[in-house]
Amino acid sequence: MNCDDVCRILFETPAPSRLPEDVLKHLKECPRCLDTARALDPSRLEDAPTTAQLRQIEQTLLRELRPVRPLPPASYLFAVMAAIFAAAVIAGAWWLGTAGLAAMSTLQAAVVLSVFTVSAITLAYSLVQRMAPGGMQTVPARPLPIAIVAALTVVITLLFSFHTQEDFWTRAWSCIRPGMTIATLSAAPLWLVLRRGANLSPAWTGAAAGLLAGLAGAAALEIYCPNLNAWHILAAHIGTAALSAAAGFLIGVFVERQSADR
Repeated sequence: MNCDDVCRILFETPAPSRLPEDVLKHLKECPRCLDTARALDPSRLEDAPTTAQLRQIEQTLLRELRPVRPLPPASYLFAVMAAIFAAAVIAGAWWLGTAGLAAMSTLQAAVVLSVFTVSAITLAYSLVQRMAPGGMQTVPARPLPIAIVAALTVVITLLFSFHTQEDFWTRAWSCIRPGMTIATLSAAPLWLVLRRGANLSPAWTGAAAGLLAGLAGAAALEIYCPNLNAWHILAAHIGTAALSAAAGFLIGVFVERQSADR
């Protein structure tokens, strides 16, 4: 087969059709005819997969598929997360006590508990939005944990006074330990809810979930701890929430890397 025959077949063969094997063989040896074929329709130069190859691809895809249950309504997921947060705070207050609530003024108690509640509601709403990929996310995912910790810091700074204190880190650790215990116990049921979804950003989802669990521990500490030193509240109470968020972020990073290595 010469170049004239190949050019005639290129012009006469409909574009979707695959070129004959002898034409493809000639194109591999003749750069001029290859340029002509590329100019007319480059897609015809690609080798079409055989039936056996298509069947192998299909079997590979089917082998990776797993049946899944549809996600519950967003309102249900939000209610479950809110219930987990509320139950953790109530259990923590029952376990530790309510001396801190009695030590605060009415204004301090109302503002602090309101800010914790609004922060938890915002985090739960954001987490529910991220469970279904492609959905509209009205609450930004990445800056939210940082913004909440910053807002809590500002509120504590405005409501409480700063002063030096002996055995500062010993007192702080005495609050961080039970606060992290409550946060860890809260994180387990939150993970059971979140694993039903398909989160595309495990790191920031982990940070938000960790902060939500940490806020439960921090809120319980606010109710329990009568130490109203702003340094103590920031280091121990807000620090508990920040540590939980950091732990959730690191776990999410680990999950992302594990998924990328598969």
